[in-house]
Order: sequence, then structure tokens, then C-alpha cells
Amino acid sequence: MKYQANRVRVKVERLKKGWSIARLAREAEVCDRTVARAEKGYSLSEVTQSKLAKVLCKDIEYLFVDE
Repeated sequence: MKYQANRVRVKVERLKKGWSIARLAREAEVCDRTVARAEKGYSLSEVTQSKLAKVLCKDIEYLFVDE
């Protein structure tokens, strides 16, 4: 199931870590464009959601909302 990214929370959590989009992408093993899409509120696959949530140390439910 795909969930829409909460664009504010993804960006805020990235900035709290002091990371650039490129750094978050590298840590999560996704491309920069994927992180940018998350921060714009686009839908992401479950695998991508899980990767981002893990490196940001947050629950998927906090970062993503049901479409």
C-alpha cells in the first residue's frame, strides 16, 4: 500500500539531523529525487517509506499518511 508523505514532517526530521537531501538519500539508499518527492508530499512505496522512517528514527505512521 502506498502512503502520501507528510511533507512537513519529512523535511523537519531531516533538518533536525542537519542533513541535506543528498545525505538523507545516501543514508536511506534511495535517490535524491525520491527524498525531494517525499518532501513535496508525493506517494512512496512501502519499501521507500520504511527506509526513510528507519534512518530518521521515526515510525512510518508519523511520516506518512494513508491516501
